[in-house]
Amino acid sequence: MSYVSGPRYSRTARKKKSNKIYNILIAIVFLLIIFFSVKLFFGSSSTAPVTTNNDENPVVGDSQENKEPEEEETGVTEEEPEEQANESEEPPATEESNEEEEPVTMEEEVSDDETIIRTLTGNWAPVGTNQQEPHASVYDPNHVDWSEKILAINRALGVQENDYTLWFLGNGGNEHAAIARVTVKASNEHYRVYLQWVTNEGWKPVKLEQTVDKDM
Repeated sequence: MSYVSGPRYSRTARKKKSNKIYNILIAIVFLLIIFFSVKLFFGSSSTAPVTTNNDENPVVGDSQENKEPEEEETGVTEEEPEEQANESEEPPATEESNEEEEPVTMEEEVSDDETIIRTLTGNWAPVGTNQQEPHASVYDPNHVDWSEKILAINRALGVQENDYTLWFLGNGGNEHAAIARVTVKASNEHYRVYLQWVTNEGWKPVKLEQTVDKDM
């Protein structure tokens, strides 16, 4: 019996061993397929949100922040031409003021009066006025008419009110004429200043008389 059963047993054992190896290999392959499939599926799903959050949201935020300064800068640049236009309009006004303040041309006249050293006439311009017509001359130091007379005296003498002593300011013979007696402090020269009212333009000097005494 041992002679008959020996070869059969060996063939059966080899066959079972081969089947077992095949089964193990198939199981290993199947496990590898499952492993890589799971890894691929869960790996791709976990990385997708990270990429979206880190890349898309900051870009949107930066674009909005960059747009706002551009709009603000645009608003500033639109206002600058208007300012430049206003600045370019100022020089003509300066030229007009220069035209109003042209140098005064004065002429000296000889007088037979021994109390008068010299008489000066010139092309003085009116000082302007804030008063309404019809004008009424007022000799009250607190009144605007008095202040405008002082401005006309300053223009005639070429100095400010603090640079001379005002001895008298009164009627010059009619409602639209005035006369002042002053002494210039720096030179101690005495003058009579004659003023004339110009309708809607104010007081203007018309004549200066240098006198030998302040009371003349």
